[in-house]
Amino acid sequence: MKSKTVNSKSLGVESEPINEAFEKLNLAMQQGYVYEFAGEPDKAIKEWKKVFKEVKAYFAEHKGSDLKTFDELLNGTEFVYNWVQDYDEVLRNRLVSCSEDEKQQLGSLKIELLTFLLSLNIKDALNEANQRRSLAETYYLIGQPDVGERYYTELIEAYPDDVWGYVGYSDEYWMGKSEQLDFEKAFKILNEAYNRVTINESEIIVERLTNLTIAKKKKELEDYIELEKELALGEDTTVSNVIDQLRRKTKAVPLSYLKFIENNKKVALPLILEEMASYIKAPDHYALNNGLLALYLPFILAQWEEKGSSRDLIDLVACSEESIDLRIGDAITEEYPVVLYRCFDGDLSYLKSVIGREHVGTFSKLAYLRALSVYYIENLNDIEGLKVYLQNLLNDQPELATRISSIVLMHKREALLSVGKRSVESEFYDPTVNGNWSDYQVNFHNASRDETVEYKKSFNAIETLNKWRLISDEKPVVPEYGILYQKLFNAREKRTPNSIKKTNLQYHHEPIITGKKIGRNDPCPCGSGKKYKKCCGNYIN
Repeated sequence: MKSKTVNSKSLGVESEPINEAFEKLNLAMQQGYVYEFAGEPDKAIKEWKKVFKEVKAYFAEHKGSDLKTFDELLNGTEFVYNWVQDYDEVLRNRLVSCSEDEKQQLGSLKIELLTFLLSLNIKDALNEANQRRSLAETYYLIGQPDVGERYYTELIEAYPDDVWGYVGYSDEYWMGKSEQLDFEKAFKILNEAYNRVTINESEIIVERLTNLTIAKKKKELEDYIELEKELALGEDTTVSNVIDQLRRKTKAVPLSYLKFIENNKKVALPLILEEMASYIKAPDHYALNNGLLALYLPFILAQWEEKGSSRDLIDLVACSEESIDLRIGDAITEEYPVVLYRCFDGDLSYLKSVIGREHVGTFSKLAYLRALSVYYIENLNDIEGLKVYLQNLLNDQPELATRISSIVLMHKREALLSVGKRSVESEFYDPTVNGNWSDYQVNFHNASRDETVEYKKSFNAIETLNKWRLISDEKPVVPEYGILYQKLFNAREKRTPNSIKKTNLQYHHEPIITGKKIGRNDPCPCGSGKKYKKCCGNYIN
């Protein structure tokens, strides 16, 4: 068997006799290699499972703690120190390609092996890091990403300058047929390593970031082309078709769809109003089940200044903060006050009654107050009427002091400054928003512009959605590898202090051959930090 088997000790060194007490174990180990080389991993695993059981039993009985010491005792054809890593690799390869029914069994064998290895007295940091990374990966392979993530996090904490912990962790979220596809998370992990100036082998991080960026862009391009094919406008396309497509739960909608609605306003408006009526009947349910259409409706109505939708638009956000997030999101503080103003039908009594409701969130009330105050100033030219209303509101709802102070700053009208002062002096006022009275006065007089002008400008639904990156109007471009790599590499070099650069080892890659027995999975003696078989051993082969 020994003479027919390629092994980690056959580097020009004569093998010594095998310890007879372990002859069966050695034969089983070699039989496993025969099966592995023949492309029969299941048979190899079956043999090696028996070998591992015997090795583990020996360690338990003799309180062993070091594989290399056991290797000296065994003196087998193959280093056990290397064999366990080959066993782990065979298990991993089977896990990647096996059926769901086999995963748990194979995963248990792999976890048992790695847990045993990590319980030993490991003096080699490289091998310990490799085993911990393999253990973390195993949990992802068997469908337990939460556990795997915990092990990766612990690995990075233990070896913060080891590039492979970050690489392995990020690979779980994009590499190959990842079941946890999450490009943003992968970028976050790699960027942490990229920004760490003391990390080893930084060029590997640059390489991975380059490949990750290209993979993400390719996925975006594939999605774009697929969506373009699926949603292409044809001669028989109707406004109803387009509205139905806007209900789809996609991250973005084609620009052509929105322009189609704009260009067919006469047909589209009655359908849009019908949708708005349905929205109001069950707002949360509608927002959950109608994709970007739910956000688009208020914006297109504002563009068309549809006064008949005034009450519906007011009622849409007359709710708690939680529901606001679902229905409108961050638009409640920026675009929605403009929507309310452009569609407002002048019914101040109704709008004021909604502001007076207790269950309505403060963000909604601020949006109402912005629209209402602009209407008082621009349409009614009644600053005094606005002042009286705000004073009364401050009496009735003192908890709105901070919001009312913002309304005064919004318009910069001297007639309203006394209301601002009362707001700031209220016990309900939050000074972290607009400062104390002294700061508030400075802000009032130094405000760069009157925000009212935003309400008088033309409003475009497409521009608004584009601001939130909800329109897929540009075809994604996949960057060229070499150009992107060099750009990332140069950017990192500029941020790396010269003192750090000087400490980086300059590894030589000439093969080193000595009389010493070098295991395939041993750290390469050239100092690269890689396994021998992946470095100088590769040159020999």
